[in-house]
Amino acid sequence: MALYGKVYRGIEQVKGPLVIMRGVPDASYEEVVRFYSDDGREWLGQVIEVGKGKTILQVLGDTEGLETKVMVKFTGSTLKLPVSDEMLGRVFNGSGMPIDGGPPIRADDYRDINGAPINPVKRDYPDEFVETGISVIDGMLSLVRGQKLPLFSEAGLPHNMVAAQIARQAVVPGKSERFAIVFAAVGLKYDDILFFRKQFEEFGALSRSILFLNLANDPVIERITTPRVALTAAEYLAFDLDMDVLVIVTDMTNYCFAGDTEVILADGTTRPIGEIVELAAGKAGKLIDMRNGSGLLQLGVISSQQCPYTVLSWNEFQHTKAKVGAVEKVAYSGKLLEITFRSGAILKVTPDHKILVDTISGPRMIPAKELRIGDEVYSIETIEVEEEVPDVLTLLQDNPNMFYLHFKDDWLEKKLIERYGNLKASSNRLGISYRKFTEAKFKRALSLSDVLKISNELGISMKDIAGHVDRITAGKKISTRIPNYKITPEILRLLGWVMSDGYIAKYQSQYIVGFSAKSKELIDEFTRYFTSSFIGPRAKVQRDQNGVFMIRFANALAYSILKSLARPGEKEELLPIVRLPRKYIGEFLSGYIDGDGSINLRNKAVIITTSSRLRANRIQLLLKRMGVQSSIVSRVSRGWKTSTVYDIVVRGKTDVLRLASGIKLAHSEKRAKLMKLVEMLSKLNSYKAEKARLAPKGAALVFKRLRERYGISQKSIEASGNISDFENLRKRISRKTLERWLNRLSRFVNNEDPDYVALRRMCNGNYVLDKIVSIAEVSSEHDFVYDITVPATSRLIVANGIITSNCEALRELSSAREEVPSRKGYPGYMYSDLASIYERAGRIKGKPGSITFMPILTMPGGDLTHPIPDLTGYITEGQIFLDLDLFNRGIYPPINVLPSLSRLMKDGIGAGKTREDHKEVSDQLYASYSQGVKARELVKIVGEAGLSERERLYLEFAKRFEERLLSQGFKERRTIEETLDIAWDVLSMLPEGELTRISDGTIRKFHPKLREEKAVVYEGI
Repeated sequence: MALYGKVYRGIEQVKGPLVIMRGVPDASYEEVVRFYSDDGREWLGQVIEVGKGKTILQVLGDTEGLETKVMVKFTGSTLKLPVSDEMLGRVFNGSGMPIDGGPPIRADDYRDINGAPINPVKRDYPDEFVETGISVIDGMLSLVRGQKLPLFSEAGLPHNMVAAQIARQAVVPGKSERFAIVFAAVGLKYDDILFFRKQFEEFGALSRSILFLNLANDPVIERITTPRVALTAAEYLAFDLDMDVLVIVTDMTNYCFAGDTEVILADGTTRPIGEIVELAAGKAGKLIDMRNGSGLLQLGVISSQQCPYTVLSWNEFQHTKAKVGAVEKVAYSGKLLEITFRSGAILKVTPDHKILVDTISGPRMIPAKELRIGDEVYSIETIEVEEEVPDVLTLLQDNPNMFYLHFKDDWLEKKLIERYGNLKASSNRLGISYRKFTEAKFKRALSLSDVLKISNELGISMKDIAGHVDRITAGKKISTRIPNYKITPEILRLLGWVMSDGYIAKYQSQYIVGFSAKSKELIDEFTRYFTSSFIGPRAKVQRDQNGVFMIRFANALAYSILKSLARPGEKEELLPIVRLPRKYIGEFLSGYIDGDGSINLRNKAVIITTSSRLRANRIQLLLKRMGVQSSIVSRVSRGWKTSTVYDIVVRGKTDVLRLASGIKLAHSEKRAKLMKLVEMLSKLNSYKAEKARLAPKGAALVFKRLRERYGISQKSIEASGNISDFENLRKRISRKTLERWLNRLSRFVNNEDPDYVALRRMCNGNYVLDKIVSIAEVSSEHDFVYDITVPATSRLIVANGIITSNCEALRELSSAREEVPSRKGYPGYMYSDLASIYERAGRIKGKPGSITFMPILTMPGGDLTHPIPDLTGYITEGQIFLDLDLFNRGIYPPINVLPSLSRLMKDGIGAGKTREDHKEVSDQLYASYSQGVKARELVKIVGEAGLSERERLYLEFAKRFEERLLSQGFKERRTIEETLDIAWDVLSMLPEGELTRISDGTIRKFHPKLREEKAVVYEGI
């Protein structure tokens, strides 16, 4: 094939979607290149970096078959899209190539996909109302022709439905033509694509639509071009063909271990894997770059021998400790698989990540994409750690200047004199005022910060110093003594009570520890434990109108110790407890069950309840420290407010009896029920199979092989037919039953036989089986995925015990094979990059067409500070927020109007455009609904009975607003007249005196009651 122009033979290297060349002196940024192989294949690419003698190209598509000897033609032009009216009704990929089986586009023109923002001098100010047919948008967040109004959402919310409904229904009143639609899917699942396409087809919108599709499994490099290609097509329709165009661009997602996946460390605590990798990378200072500069995401493998963490791993049916040998951080834009287990554990991994699964051939690492619901995976049964009880002084180090230590002897002074000769020299060397050693009011009273200096300088442990402390004061005022200045099991029981039905709070200058219960007996126990653990503070006890006793202690020392142990509200919540001895953990769980636990005799279960998913995970982890298995079950609580709560359920004979032996309840009624439950379970068959403690599937074949090798009949082991059913895979048995049979078999076989040894390991192994109950494809909430390598075993323990491998996908991909995602790496130019996209929408003076732009942004975890939505908010003309709480209450569309706004609304509404009362009605709805939301928040504190009449009125208004105006069917279309009439109907429940945002004249003209009165008068006339 003859090629003309600037053509080069050969490339230096192919790195995933990137090609590296040298010796191209005059290449231009964003210049289009074409690659030609000897067998006639062709690839399209683009220059993304030039400098230092190196030219880097990105290939727009799959690089399979692209070899170093290809011919490369530099075209001298940028990437262009062929445009014409034939594009309507067609489907293209993210690069603008037809993928619907139709013929190529006969181009009227070729347009640079990078385009340019509309010249501010030529930009026409948008002021024409767009009727979307959705009441809450039309009435309170009005869209105008040519506006940029993004939808801010999060995973799981129906943003696609809202966008499809707008695209289907949007019209400019008074115009017969509907909007042309340019839809760009960036990294969407095929199901989402089908949804949009079905909607467009069903309502006759496909013929006036252009679809640009970049699916989750398409080349990720296309995601850089997809929004630009879509806007190039929209510009042609709007400014060349004079059409009104609605552009919808959806969001994209990421790839491997999710960054918040928690890895269990050797000390029993957990750390997010992303945190481990980032810390190790920082210490190592090594990054193997995929390439330099140009702003595309930097990818690589970070290798480190300096990771400070030792993790729990797994080998031969037992857990073990292992050092981290390497860490990896990769940007990835594919979908993750969210796997939910019977225990309630949730694990998010890439499709290639392997998990240890029980199979008929034994434990096998199986890629997540091959897992099926019902598969059983291996999980740790009991987490063993090096137990450690911290001393009191260590727990107070977060606030060293708050506390003063009063010593009972001169031991510390003698240590200083031994080192420095006298106290004056000690004072000068340590920077501690000499007065603190000599003056009476300071004598033997040093701040904790001073004691820490002495400890570090003299090399004396805080544990040794604690033995000479008489008492501790906060600010030298409130004196408190702690027996031996050690953390005791009793303090952990106090903490359990406080974390379940109490609180740790700072109020003004007071540090409060409180607890509440209906049981006076329990309040007395709390008082006894507190006053014996913290000698000095006095209790204040009250009883409310519901008969609940409330006790509180104002004591900074107790506050600080309990908070340091619990870390409430922090990502380390309850982790300090994991390292404590089991007796301490049992005391904590005892107190927690006294408060927020229950004993269900009918279901033979112990249930611990919390409103926090993180806390539920931590309690499950603490139960595993005791060898107790549990399941986390979420449910909706419909008490005085609707909320999600989590039950940590312990059931089954082994686990309930194990838990009962490790706790001692103070709540008399619960204690009696637990004793009854223990009695019931003790009478059950000891060898009844428990789901978590079934023998592995492979045990059946190994047992049969061992028995037949030694010629042992089934009846000589057990007379029933259970062994036959077990060996022929018709029945599962418990590990207890397998152990019983193995004990009988041991008399006839060589106990060193490999099969016998393997069966013993299965019986005695530190594991349980956790069944997969659901598998879903989800978007990642993180921009990178992570892996750590454990050379000794190649296995990690994560998500409360689940056993996984090192990420195989990462090991198989060298830094040269990692995929480049869309621009979500947040480089410094991100603002201008986004602006170059968003500012292409709008209207141009003298041209009848327009581009109205509605990008969809999913905020990771609802985080508005995430770089993309944060910067988008600065560039666009408002935002519409979708709200998870509204969605959970069954409200569609779940639009939260209070943080939402449309900055151009004021110019697109009013007389001649919508209706003269529109702005006043909108303002009044905002004001009244905000009052209702405040009243709803107040209910959480004082209860509905504590509200004033006015607050109750607005509470009812908020409910009516959400039911009548906000709620709307997916296929329901309302005109602006219908919307405003519904709004008046909602507002009519308020007294006219409360309608402070609406003028008297508007009230007289539009208020439903006044309109009815006028109608009656007219009929009388």
